[in-house]
Amino acid sequence: MVAALAVTVAGVGWLGVATSRLGHVAVAWDNASGQGRPISCLGTTVTERRLGDPVGRVPVLRLQPGMDCALSIRLINRGSGTVHLDTVVLPYMGPEGGAEVQVANLADLPRATAQPEDGLHAAFELDRALPEGESHRFTIHFTYRDNGFSSGTIWVGNIPRLSVTALTVTNTVASPRTLAFQGTGRASGCKDST
Repeated sequence: MVAALAVTVAGVGWLGVATSRLGHVAVAWDNASGQGRPISCLGTTVTERRLGDPVGRVPVLRLQPGMDCALSIRLINRGSGTVHLDTVVLPYMGPEGGAEVQVANLADLPRATAQPEDGLHAAFELDRALPEGESHRFTIHFTYRDNGFSSGTIWVGNIPRLSVTALTVTNTVASPRTLAFQGTGRASGCKDST
């Protein structure tokens, strides 16, 4: 009985430490470019819309052929131990996503390295340790998808999402920010269905 109790207490303690470490990882948009905002674009414009509390002001990227928009991200470990950065996921921006926007790459990573089965979401393996008190930066590149369809505005909350592990316990951490994409309705995927 005493041995079983000791194992239970150790297990609860281990789970508590893992959960605490995971709770201290943050995903933040970063102003590494020094341009006053975390997003910079070539070949298109970025405006802002106010959505109200708690979202506030949201950057809106106008989708256009030839565009390349870079969003700087910083992953921060504010905890008391090392965590493992597993996979970054960008909802609906994989090779089979239907919108006019897609994610071309993450910093120096090639095309999606950890692709979900359906191809709907873009996923990239980071596969790196992040010690306590340190951060890791990377850049997400959004490009135009000619065979997509977006006639209105697409709102994507909690972008990006990160799978992170501590002591074999895995959790998803996401940015609290929202990003919007204004479609043109001109892509080849926007054919008149009548």
